Amino acid sequence: MPFKIKEILKNIFKKTTPITPTQTTEILKQLEQNLNIELIGSENIAFNSLGTLTSLRLADCEVKCKDLELIGKLTGLEHLGLACNRIVEIEGLDNLTSLIYLSLPHNEITEMKMKGLNRNLKYLELGDNQIEEIKGLWGLRNLKSLSLGGNRIYKIQGFWFLKHLACIYLNGNPIENKICSTDNIKIYY
Repeated sequence: MPFKIKEILKNIFKKTTPITPTQTTEILKQLEQNLNIELIGSENIAFNSLGTLTSLRLADCEVKCKDLELIGKLTGLEHLGLACNRIVEIEGLDNLTSLIYLSLPHNEITEMKMKGLNRNLKYLELGDNQIEEIKGLWGLRNLKSLSLGGNRIYKIQGFWFLKHLACIYLNGNPIENKICSTDNIKIYY
């Protein structure tokens, strides 16, 4: 029977002593085999804990909101992919201060509440969720790309203050007030 992400990560973080490279290798093998994940950089396992991972993809692993707190302990993450899970709200990732890329398509997110993600995030993918309004982005000052295709967004608003935003993807939404791209922001329908 496949391991559950919650059980594996709880066991990892219960340890009070550092995880050895051998233990790390075994944990990574279990994660890759049983959870259909891709660990970028795992071929060079010369670190003492999973906290040094820079990229993690947990696709279709039944990850839920409560599991995000455990994932949030992987403080070295720069890229996090959580497609096709059961995430309703984005929370528990406050400690991921190096996170640049967050991908959450095909989840159950209804609102864009980005608790604690106001640092380095540059790329955010929230396509194919249940989002109706573009809001809750105030802390994402460095955001360059926002993908919201396949949601329920009907009105374009809530992102003009993002000075670094270069493109926003809104294809597959029932938008009533379509507007043209500006000099600074490319809008894709």
